[in-house]
Amino acid sequence: MFGLSSECVVKLKSLLDHVNQHLKFEMKGHVENKSKCAEHCSTYSLSDPTSKCFSDKCDHDHDQSCDDCSTTGVLDTVMLDAVSSVRKAIPADIQEEITHDLQISTLNLSTWKAHCIRTVHQEQARRDVLLQLKSHQCLIVMDWAMKFLPIKHRETQADFYGKKGIGWHISSVITTSQILGESPATHTDKFDVQTFVHILQLGTQGWFSVAHILTDLLNQLSVRTTVNEVFLKSDNAGCYHCAPLLSFIQHLNSCSSIKVLQYNFSEAQSGKDICDAKTAHCKMHMIRYSGEGHDIVTPQDMRAALHANGGGKGVLASVGSVDREINKREKWCPKFPTSVEEPFPILLNNKGSLKILSVRPEEQTIEEVPRNDGHETDQSISEPNNQLYPCPDMSCSKVYTKLCYLENHLCLGNHVYNSKKENQFDSIKKAWASQCVAVEREHKVLVRATAPSTVLVFNNEGWALKTSKSVKRFSTKVKDYISSIHQYFNATGKRPNFEDIAEELKTKRDDDGNKVFKQEEWLSPSQIRSLFSNFVRKNAQSIEIHTGTQKETKNDEDLQQALAEIDALEYHADMVNVALASENDFS
Repeated sequence: MFGLSSECVVKLKSLLDHVNQHLKFEMKGHVENKSKCAEHCSTYSLSDPTSKCFSDKCDHDHDQSCDDCSTTGVLDTVMLDAVSSVRKAIPADIQEEITHDLQISTLNLSTWKAHCIRTVHQEQARRDVLLQLKSHQCLIVMDWAMKFLPIKHRETQADFYGKKGIGWHISSVITTSQILGESPATHTDKFDVQTFVHILQLGTQGWFSVAHILTDLLNQLSVRTTVNEVFLKSDNAGCYHCAPLLSFIQHLNSCSSIKVLQYNFSEAQSGKDICDAKTAHCKMHMIRYSGEGHDIVTPQDMRAALHANGGGKGVLASVGSVDREINKREKWCPKFPTSVEEPFPILLNNKGSLKILSVRPEEQTIEEVPRNDGHETDQSISEPNNQLYPCPDMSCSKVYTKLCYLENHLCLGNHVYNSKKENQFDSIKKAWASQCVAVEREHKVLVRATAPSTVLVFNNEGWALKTSKSVKRFSTKVKDYISSIHQYFNATGKRPNFEDIAEELKTKRDDDGNKVFKQEEWLSPSQIRSLFSNFVRKNAQSIEIHTGTQKETKNDEDLQQALAEIDALEYHADMVNVALASENDFS
């Protein structure tokens, strides 16, 4: 470690482990809507100081600090101080690499911390919708499931490889109804969950497919239910969070009997618990169907598998085809009106382009979920119990006695982030340690009781908002170097390691021993991967153009040959006419 003492190394590793555990398991439990700690207050953290419409003023002062959250803020300072203490022992070129890595790591930590704030805050939107949901309204949670690989009951090794996945879309519709009691005070509400599965036979996982899946979904809801208002929720994928889909929804509200009132976007890896649970149920149902001696190789087979043996509870599957030929992009016209009320002209002619090939005619059972997600137990139990089902969210402290209660909890999303209770990570460690008491091993103590911190870490208002990154063009020297590497891997057929290529950019030297690329020219593995993708796409386009040129050349040769044959026939006909005329003259 370039001269760092062993005590300093142990201290830094312990600090890194502590920050990792805090961000991964404890940070969400600290977040509150209103808090005197600036790092815990989501209102202060997510208020945009440049826009009054997206900001709110706190009615309290932020004069408190949190030890754990402050540690993540001063980690970069501690690391820089450690590097500065041994700077003389580090070569100048290595110092540049270490400084660059520390800057990237600091940015990643702050991004992770802001992600935790936005995750907890955005989950509150779903809770508010469910708490205020009325009988004529529903919440639709949408997500694309991982492509289903075709399976056969008995398949050869040759059939196992080279499969092409089948795309399918999951839409979980949550409605509410009231259970009448003996008196109005004893009336309780319950949630009904129904899952709509759209299996694509033709089409891609883009906004165009989502638009027509949403159209079919609203049509089915208008026929099967009394819902006339819906709330939408999905992740931030490009097929959902895009202007064309939002414009389509605006147009859909003007011509459909069901109105979309609100569209909420969740953070990455969160907000889709109910869709993930239903996807797992559907997969297990299809695997059991295949084990009974059936093959699932087409979208129609998937639908048959989902409806076999009575079908999944509350699951309705259909096979659809989206024609991409009608999704034609028009060139931008400067005089075209850009008002929000004016829908895209392309969408006016695309109504009904989703062709439903098959749908189950039978009535589907609806899965009932109680509004009150009770039956939970405290996670800090004294005796081990194998029949408990903890929430898969590591930061949530809820544990249930039955699997159905856990599914209801995932449907509602009422996670309880309590940092005072022992988190699931610590429980797993203790359970594992109890099984290995006979083995001598070292246990790291990551959680320590400390006194309240008096040092305030100052954060600007809106520090947890997503920041806009400036787009910079790669230098010609870097692009040429990456292009030569791509040509090498393309010629040899080897698979590139983007992490090694990124490290090679930092350490590449010329004949004089100087670094070839400056720090501003270094690329991350993700940037190199995208650059490789651009090279592959350009090569494919050039091959396609070359093939088209060859076809045009071949067509030109055929045309010249046909014209030559026509000229020969005309010449032959003229000579025959001349011969006949001469014969008539002599006669």
